[in-house]
Amino acid sequence: MASYKVTGKLSAGAYQSQYISHTGALGPANFSKDWTVSGRYDFNEFLYAKAEQHFIDGTAVGYDLTLNPGGLQPNTKLTILKMGVSF
Repeated sequence: MASYKVTGKLSAGAYQSQYISHTGALGPANFSKDWTVSGRYDFNEFLYAKAEQHFIDGTAVGYDLTLNPGGLQPNTKLTILKMGVSF
């Protein structure tokens, strides 16, 4: 994980996480690797907005099959936008 404060209100970051199951056969169902880039903007000391772009390889982290009616794909891209409050 790494982050950099670009300005007083803008931060950029990146991280990588992985999970590997050594109990089963090789394949996407037994591992998950996630590379993420993110940006955060602090509107003031209490309110912020954050954007994350995930690049996920593998399906071993327990995705919900009912939300993926076409089946799980071995490679996924996921964008997350959120607003947060800290106090």
